[in-house]
Amino acid sequence: MQRILLTTILALSLPVVPALGEEMYFNPDSMVAQGTGNLRTGEVDMNQPAQSAPTSGLPGFAEVPWKSTYSEVKTRLKSLSTAAVATERVEILTEEKNKSILVRRNDVLYRYNFYKTPIEVVRLANHDLKQEEYDQTEAQLFHVKVIFSMIPAAQIEEKIQKSHGGRTKSTVDDKTMEGAQIWELTGGLVFQWVEPYRKMKFSRTVDFLSDDLAKQIMKEYKSAAS
Repeated sequence: MQRILLTTILALSLPVVPALGEEMYFNPDSMVAQGTGNLRTGEVDMNQPAQSAPTSGLPGFAEVPWKSTYSEVKTRLKSLSTAAVATERVEILTEEKNKSILVRRNDVLYRYNFYKTPIEVVRLANHDLKQEEYDQTEAQLFHVKVIFSMIPAAQIEEKIQKSHGGRTKSTVDDKTMEGAQIWELTGGLVFQWVEPYRKMKFSRTVDFLSDDLAKQIMKEYKSAAS
């Protein structure tokens, strides 16, 4: 699934965009939060005033840097969910070690996805690596998917623009009203997914992706397959 995810996203970031044959992975699924809540875009909270000037970088998602380990992210999220004085409600819904953590923050869903180099690839450089040693290493944060209730696409795009500047690419078809608005930033990529609703453009998912880890994952999948 990670390879499908990255193949689709990286294909969308190319100058010539192919048909979106695998975009279904990113289409809004059944995990739609109730209410508009807070959509956090990198360092910005969608319900807060925009920064005075946009930033070109995406070193991570909100307060969590890319490549943070599964334990580090889980500890951070648990501290937010159990804080005695909290500015927002944070609840961990499900977790699968070294794979994903699904969190509800003020009625918006966030799926933190992690990547761990396959043992076959690691053994190319370390032939004597034992399974037990490999199992002790942790996966790293490379992708966050944000899922919220339907909001006019223009409103979401405006918020992201105020935080990160103008988008760099778009695959949105004005006739079908489907596709993605894309921000290519230092350290990461942002994909705002657009879909039609009542003959207007709406959004209910945004993907944040580590640029470095995306390239690493594609390279390692190629190594594992060769």
